[in-house]
Amino acid sequence: MREEDWVAALTAGGAEAVPEDEPSADVPAADHGEPAADRGGSGSHGDRWVFLPDPAWPAEERGAPPLEAVVGGWPVAADGTTGAFVPNPDYAPSGPDSPTDPVDAVLRLLADDRADVAALAGALREAELGVAVDVDGNPVLAPSPDDVPCVLATTAPARRAAVHADAWEVVTAAELAGTLPAEGVDVLLNPGSRTATRLVAGAFRDAVLTTVDESTVE
Repeated sequence: MREEDWVAALTAGGAEAVPEDEPSADVPAADHGEPAADRGGSGSHGDRWVFLPDPAWPAEERGAPPLEAVVGGWPVAADGTTGAFVPNPDYAPSGPDSPTDPVDAVLRLLADDRADVAALAGALREAELGVAVDVDGNPVLAPSPDDVPCVLATTAPARRAAVHADAWEVVTAAELAGTLPAEGVDVLLNPGSRTATRLVAGAFRDAVLTTVDESTVE
């Protein structure tokens, strides 16, 4: 798959964006294993997964790629309904700039001036984030590159290696927004990556609940 098609598949918001000739494009969940466990209803009988392989996986390879080369996938119910993208916890990106999920892909496009903040807001509303917590389960606060206290959040398990944390709590973006103070503590998405982005707390809340403007991103 061409890089631009691969990024488009992640940001399009649905499995239909994956070309039909991709090596793992339509595989029963039982054949390949679900990208993440404990997904309510997404592993029920009759459901299938459309997987997205790493862009470095040769399209001409026969058979499905190994689990570590699968970015994640979309659950597809028996009636054809496509669920939200589920990152693969075992995914090993082929390069440091390989997006790991829809939010990460939009952050990359934003860094290259190829997307707007409204696209980031849309991706965040569908996302689950890994929040770094300490041994007592409290969110870890650390300064952003511009020295603002932040909650550290990753958009996929593959982005956690860059963060030292005792544990991770997986929450929806809306749940995280509900725990943030009105000001003083922001959200740092994917710290340590090329596209690490600080989102102002109030704007992050607006982004996941309503709409957002260009002042959201710092």
